[in-house]
Amino acid sequence: MNVDGPTLYYSTATNEYIQQSLLLLGSYQEASGEAGSNVPPTAPLGTFPESGDSYSADYSIYFVLNLADYYLFTGDLAFVKQEWPIVQRELAYNAANVNSNNLLVTSSSDGMDWHYYDGNLTGEVTEYNALYYQALLDGSMLAQAAGFADLAAGYAAQAALVKTAINNTLFNATTGVYDLSDSIKGTVAQDANSSVIVTGIAPTSAVSPILSTLKTALWTEYGPLSFSANTGFKAYISPFASKIELEARFQANDTTDALTLLHNEWGLMAAQDSPNYTAAAWEVIGTDGTPGFGGFTSLAHGWSSGGTSMLSAYVLGIRPTAPGYLTWLVAPQPGTLTWSEGRAPTAYGPFDVKWANNQSSHRFTLDVQVPPGTSGTIVLPPSIGSNVQVNGKTVFSNGQFKPTTGIGGASLTGGAVQLTGVQPGHYRIESQ
Repeated sequence: MNVDGPTLYYSTATNEYIQQSLLLLGSYQEASGEAGSNVPPTAPLGTFPESGDSYSADYSIYFVLNLADYYLFTGDLAFVKQEWPIVQRELAYNAANVNSNNLLVTSSSDGMDWHYYDGNLTGEVTEYNALYYQALLDGSMLAQAAGFADLAAGYAAQAALVKTAINNTLFNATTGVYDLSDSIKGTVAQDANSSVIVTGIAPTSAVSPILSTLKTALWTEYGPLSFSANTGFKAYISPFASKIELEARFQANDTTDALTLLHNEWGLMAAQDSPNYTAAAWEVIGTDGTPGFGGFTSLAHGWSSGGTSMLSAYVLGIRPTAPGYLTWLVAPQPGTLTWSEGRAPTAYGPFDVKWANNQSSHRFTLDVQVPPGTSGTIVLPPSIGSNVQVNGKTVFSNGQFKPTTGIGGASLTGGAVQLTGVQPGHYRIESQ
């Protein structure tokens, strides 16, 4: 659901599928507070407390992340308030498994993860703690929305402690990347090192070296290995873990490698002349580029659909910054691509973006149709110049903002022109 949610929010807007799935999972919360117990998918709605088989501490954490994403994309505050007790119990359950080092600890009974074929991960696991850190931040945001300011402050304070502990305990100065756990050192883990970038745990100075090491240690012709070779982990390519790396690269403005990763891994699955083509995404990819492992595979796996949301969020460039797109960001990353166009469904109506990137003439055009009742920021690619026109009128030139209808301000930040306070309406933005 953590991957499927944004896939749906950006494409079909069938948000009720995620809402009702959250409702079902939350209804099976155990007395311990663990959300989303291992129960048959045909089971009817339960009521707290329920009993099921504990499967994975980090899987249960995703309930908080998924509810936060649902709220961000839909603005459905009523559902957040309805599910709030589940969030509070889940975070209390997580806190009960935090050690004196302020890190979440898993055991052989709850250490399973997405790569279940590798078995449990125990102790202070970097990826699990990155998820816990994000859950505390999301829990703080949800608490504030639900009207619990004191809890919001407490979750934020705990998140700061977890972040410090991850950096102090799990970063390996020798390898320049984060260890898989406090007991498994030296292994380069794609999910862990991508997660610390996406969540903002890794300091800015460490991001580029980490991404460089991931590429050197893990990349293959068909996508990155999940773990460095000869470390005891299965040599598979996971579109689930690769989505996290893809997001990390886009966040770091490593557009070239992000687009290469998209092409190598999702392009492989999207190739219609392939004998394995299914018009869907595969659960696991072998090092030879074929789907599956050990005679088993899923050729239509939701957790592998991350390319969809990443294209919408970073290549097309539309992202919500307040629930339901009340405020938003449009920040395309064209790289070597020449055009893109698409629509993001929002609580306020469709949000349309189209851009063209002519590298030979150094000309970039961007058309944005802003939904009514919203406002936001447009960030132009840093490579296209700093003289900008909006609807035929110069709005930024020689470092100066020139007021125009619908644009609150403009500035040059990090080599990129930012248009702020953009109001509803249609804008054609040109820069050369």
